[in-house]
Amino acid sequence: MSTKIKDSIDNFHSSSIYLPTRSIRLSGEVDDDMLDTALKNLHALDSTNGTINVFLTTEGGDVDAGLAIYDAIKGCVNYVRVMVYGEC
Repeated sequence: MSTKIKDSIDNFHSSSIYLPTRSIRLSGEVDDDMLDTALKNLHALDSTNGTINVFLTTEGGDVDAGLAIYDAIKGCVNYVRVMVYGEC
C-alpha cells in the first residue's frame, strides 16, 4: 500500500471525514460529540456539489442528538446516502 493511500486512510480514521469520496464516519454512542462531528462534516461537504456518504455504526444513545443529526441530514442541499452497519 502506498504511503499516500495509507496517510489518507489514517486521516479518515482520525477526523471522521474523507474528502476524496465525500464520506463521513460516525461510530460509537450517539451523543453531543457525535452531533458536533456530524454537523461540522455535513456542513463542510454540503458546501460543494455531490453526494455525501455517511457510514453509521452505533448501538444508540441520546435521542435528542440523534434527531438533530437526522435534521441536519434532511437539511442538506446535496443527496445524502446513509449506510448503517452493526446490530439493531
